[in-house]
Amino acid sequence: MGALTSLIVLSFVSIGALIIANIINRHERHKATKKHYQQTMRQRAEELEELVSQIEPILPNRGIAKEINDMVIDKFKQIQEIEPSEYVEIALENAIQRSEEYLTNPPDRRVTFVAGSDAQIALYQKKLNAAGKVLKRLRDESKLTEKSYKDYMVELRWSYLQVEVMTYMHNGYRSRQREDGLTANAFFKKAADVLRTSGVGDDRKNYQIREVSEIIRGKRKKMSHQTNEEALLTADDINDSSTMSMEPEQTDQQRRDESRRRMRGEKEPEAPQVDANGFPVLPGGAKRSY
Repeated sequence: MGALTSLIVLSFVSIGALIIANIINRHERHKATKKHYQQTMRQRAEELEELVSQIEPILPNRGIAKEINDMVIDKFKQIQEIEPSEYVEIALENAIQRSEEYLTNPPDRRVTFVAGSDAQIALYQKKLNAAGKVLKRLRDESKLTEKSYKDYMVELRWSYLQVEVMTYMHNGYRSRQREDGLTANAFFKKAADVLRTSGVGDDRKNYQIREVSEIIRGKRKKMSHQTNEEALLTADDINDSSTMSMEPEQTDQQRRDESRRRMRGEKEPEAPQVDANGFPVLPGGAKRSY
């Protein structure tokens, strides 16, 4: 009888241990799932932060940046509800402040389509495509009206085109200032080819095609939105040995780190000054042409 009692007790103990182990395992799995979800949300929020920081300087309308930044706010709010932290609180405050800033478009805001290299052109265009995908998701989730979506996509496509066109035009002007007419015309022709082969349906594109063709034929010195002063360069710029930037490209991690530093309000190198029309102004007061 004693052996039977012992066996029953051991059975209950074993069952109890199994139940406790199962509860602990379920708790740990739930904790791991929660942590994974939080990490995924945080990573996605930081990716969207980086995207905002990269497209905002090349978009005349800050509405697109605000729409995406509002997604960042939503994600940080969700993270804060799951597991509050000082980091998330600061990130949320910064995101809210950015969205408030994006409601306005100050006249001295710096906007330029000129990239420093072919690799940077590709990066800008990649980020503009990514922004388009985010906007499509917002529309599909009924967080963005069809009209707003179409208007934003028109602007994204135009910026995508202008990043390449204006970079080539800018380098054409620089080559011409060096009295290298062959290289200048090669850049102007590249700009014209990009415009002609682009699927963007915009009257501005046809106008630019005509003007660039006139520049190539020597009938025009500059595009109509530029003044004579904006076509001038400083001596330092003219004496630069390269047309396109030859500096090493940043890695994806370096770009993410730099983006996060900017988002946290940390000090960064001063951006080039621009005039009221968004054209870069070089040291000494001369204005850089596109």
